[in-house]
Amino acid sequence: MHLSWPVAVVLVVIALILFYLFPVLVFLAIIIGILYAAGYYRQTKCPSCGARDTIGLLGSEVVKTEKAYGLVDRMDTTTTRRRNRQGGTTKEESTTTRQERAPIIRTTTRTTYHCRKCGYNYSRESVDEEEDFARDETPSGKETVILQKEIVKVPCRYCGTLNEVTRRTCSNCGASIK
Repeated sequence: MHLSWPVAVVLVVIALILFYLFPVLVFLAIIIGILYAAGYYRQTKCPSCGARDTIGLLGSEVVKTEKAYGLVDRMDTTTTRRRNRQGGTTKEESTTTRQERAPIIRTTTRTTYHCRKCGYNYSRESVDEEEDFARDETPSGKETVILQKEIVKVPCRYCGTLNEVTRRTCSNCGASIK
């Protein structure tokens, strides 16, 4: 069988397109299969029958609410002004994160689920903590405790800005304090 020249060119072009697209199509099929499998295995499985995608939410209820103390994250931002080499001032901000013991409200919630395939009901409990801003912080009993913190500040000999004793340079002009 003899092919004409235009038909042979068209067949070669189609063969080249399929040759270059085949690896791309195989790659896309593999990616789609992986995404499908990941989505399938992310679905909740029934503890009784093991079926996936049959779990329905029946409801949730607050089981317990209690006042307690817990750790709360705080962020402190400090702004300092320094003199640069050109004589101008630059502003530098530094942020530190610390944990602080604070009054919290701890809420325990029970969520109930139902399997549509086997009819099995089960529940899970979760605990949520949030800071209690409304709580009165007076110490219990008749005794009152007063906490006092002394902060010593030293004036800069060049600009007069008050700086903490632990600083080596002035927070305003950048001059050496000691």
